[in-house]
Amino acid sequence: MTGLQVAERLGRLFDDAPRVTCAPKDRLVIFSDLHIGDGSSRDEFRHNATLVYSALATHYRPRGFKLVLNGDIEDLYKFPLKAVQDGNRRIFDLFGDFQRGPGLFKIAGNHDLDLTTRNGALMRFPVLPGLRLRFNEQEAFVLHGHQADFLTRGCHRMVSLFMRYVATPLRIPNGSVAHDSGKRYRTEKLIYDFATRHGLLTIIGHTHRPLFESLSRIDYLKFQIENLCRAYPQAAAAEREVLGRKARAYQDELQQTLERDRRNGSRSGLYGSGRLVPCLFNSGCATGKRGVTAIEIADGRITLVFWFDPARTTKYFNFNGYRPQPALGTPFFRVPLKEDSLDYIHARIRLLA
Repeated sequence: MTGLQVAERLGRLFDDAPRVTCAPKDRLVIFSDLHIGDGSSRDEFRHNATLVYSALATHYRPRGFKLVLNGDIEDLYKFPLKAVQDGNRRIFDLFGDFQRGPGLFKIAGNHDLDLTTRNGALMRFPVLPGLRLRFNEQEAFVLHGHQADFLTRGCHRMVSLFMRYVATPLRIPNGSVAHDSGKRYRTEKLIYDFATRHGLLTIIGHTHRPLFESLSRIDYLKFQIENLCRAYPQAAAAEREVLGRKARAYQDELQQTLERDRRNGSRSGLYGSGRLVPCLFNSGCATGKRGVTAIEIADGRITLVFWFDPARTTKYFNFNGYRPQPALGTPFFRVPLKEDSLDYIHARIRLLA
């Protein structure tokens, strides 16, 4: 599939996506790639099920957040829909609470694409191809992202049958875009090119890699270190000490992140020209070993957040600039990784795209 074909497909998806007008006080949280299974040891969601439930039930639902589920919520590649719903009834009941309360928008991914052609009692929630969120004169385009991945889109039926009846029983790694740095990079790059060409703030999932303003975590840390190094020579002595501590903390985190990703052969930047257009965001996934990422839109700002269990990681207690916040009544913490003003981001997109 050529880049032009992908662009045409994304253009049609954008035109067909329902528009939702958001009031100034509306709050939204976007989760993707929960990969909910049947509750067994083969269920990828099982590891973080309590964490996701607690974040939704104790933090987002009481604060009136609308919930956007951006694809690959049910893992229908591996399990029948009824087995998924029976094995994780509590989380689906909570989705229903959002639907009856603040609001719920459920977008199709490749692992749950079959829901777009189903009906009946098992279909508890409408499934959308994508979503256009309108904030005053600004707009954000939300899609899962598999539309730019030929294998998962063009060979969906074959991949689904192989995963359910061959790979899953034999525990064969699935080789999906999330586990292949080359596929991940190509998919992100195609969507980034589309978003840049149309000047669109675009939010995806699918690749499982959190992105903020088109930057991976590695990119962001490098930019922060560079800015601190540039500020250091002109700073006063007391300020130099602070800048030095921050630079060393970022450097430590960068080394840890690079080491963690080394085996995956990860590629970072999306830019061939070096031009920074902050148009592409990715909410990450809910299958991480250390925790779960999500994107929040509230009070005119957009934030990439990480939810974690300190029994698994204490990383964010040890770096300068992070302020983990406890979720009351739970053992879990929420930490903002990066945030910015929507007005500022849209202004940069208009000027740079």
